[in-house]
Amino acid sequence: MDRPELPRNWFHLLESWADELNSRVNRVRLLIGDAHWGEEGTYKEALLRELLREFLPSKYRVSTGFVYWWDEGVSKQIDIIIWDSTDSTPLVQQGEFAILTQDDVKAIIEVKTTLRPDSLKSALNLLHPEQFYSWKWGHVPIDISGMVRTSPSIPLRCIFAFRNGLRKNTNCPGEACFEMVAEFYRERYRRDAVWMLARNTADRWRNFIDCICIADSFLVRQATILSQVVIKEPVARILPFQAGLVAVKTETEHGNLALAAFVLHVSHMLRTPYTKFTEASEMMNRFGNLGLCERGICNFGSETHEASFGRKTLDSRNTWFAEEPLW
Repeated sequence: MDRPELPRNWFHLLESWADELNSRVNRVRLLIGDAHWGEEGTYKEALLRELLREFLPSKYRVSTGFVYWWDEGVSKQIDIIIWDSTDSTPLVQQGEFAILTQDDVKAIIEVKTTLRPDSLKSALNLLHPEQFYSWKWGHVPIDISGMVRTSPSIPLRCIFAFRNGLRKNTNCPGEACFEMVAEFYRERYRRDAVWMLARNTADRWRNFIDCICIADSFLVRQATILSQVVIKEPVARILPFQAGLVAVKTETEHGNLALAAFVLHVSHMLRTPYTKFTEASEMMNRFGNLGLCERGICNFGSETHEASFGRKTLDSRNTWFAEEPLW
């Protein structure tokens, strides 16, 4: 049975999140101008952490800090780390700052004022340390390109940017983002890409970025591509489902819902059944109120039989293909 549409006043509430955040950001910019852009960026990170704290269940802590590996040192500083205080204890915690082991981290988010090619690449690098690779197949006799086989706990990985500094294409708004993400995984996973994509759970592809939100443009989220990919080496295997992305419009008749969609996505993926916006999250997850961008389906492979997002089947003719397929 179809779920009812959200009432109009819900949209006014969701849009008000963005208005409030932008008002606070603009207030600081009016006072300090462009002379202290680094401090402005730090302030924006703090505002986003505050917003996430407000709408996530109280058991979740929203910090900034580092991920620590006992045998391999520490990560670079991460803008936002979300962890569960009911079953985790940080190695160090002081105010907003925390250092946690990988198993204790539920989500990591990199925040950018303007998402440009260099900042997108640096954010992807930060969110994909080798310790986050999940690839362990007992029937695979060799590591195809020397990648170490592991099966660690992988946190939700997201990028949030306030402005779009990527190349713009009205016929395919997400094209520049798709191209850079495809290039990143092509360089990072090489011939192992097809094995890396096979590590998935019921609702996410563990070795791929979960969400990229550009507040003034669109939101990119994971999708599932249905096609029969045949693997011949090192062992024969058919993979019917592959990782993909979708670019979603966030500017609607009700206003810009980018920030709301991002917060709801994080909440939904953290599986927070008692959050006050669960119902809204489920609806937005099914594209109840956000439409697909033109050529808004990103396929890292060479063909698409069908594409789906949540429980919604998408028009596969609306697909962007990587110039050099990953599989």
